[in-house]
Amino acid sequence: MQVSKELFLTHGYDGTTTKKIAQKAGIGEGTIFNYFGSKLEILYASMMDEISMNEGVNIENTADMNLTVEEAILKYIDQFSEGMRLFDKSFMREIIVGSLNQYKTNPEFLEMIVQNDYQSIGEIEQLLLKYKGIGVFTEDYDTKEAAEIVTSAIVFEYISYFYIEEKSFEDCYEGIKKKLHVLFHWTVKEK
Repeated sequence: MQVSKELFLTHGYDGTTTKKIAQKAGIGEGTIFNYFGSKLEILYASMMDEISMNEGVNIENTADMNLTVEEAILKYIDQFSEGMRLFDKSFMREIIVGSLNQYKTNPEFLEMIVQNDYQSIGEIEQLLLKYKGIGVFTEDYDTKEAAEIVTSAIVFEYISYFYIEEKSFEDCYEGIKKKLHVLFHWTVKEK
């Protein structure tokens, strides 16, 4: 993964080939395809490795019921958002476009990305259910819908960060905070 990360960060998605990855790793190009179906899958695996989205990000790390709902969700986001800063905006745009283009020939790839989003939705829902269990939300509060809305707000801010050149990561993070405040300001409990 380290070799592919270096090449992608240095040469971008279009400037990196599976042949270059294989040469730098000292393996045959065909060997790569024993593990990955496409260059985009290699990129995605490299990103997940770098961001550590699948390891270390844990909803249990945010389960401090002394936090407000907003604070707990931000703590969850903080676990992987630092990794987002590692990637150049143009690089992330290449990934987004590449993912959509890849869907034509390899729909499983986009499904894999979407599955990570569903995992995040599920984790945020679990967090909201904990708050519901201590009475922060009413019994009829739909934690699943709320988790989907939270995830949509996060994705919107990340995409606008990648596509609006003058938008800083701090602006992105503040946008997330503002959206969470709109969604949950009424849940602030007495400390």
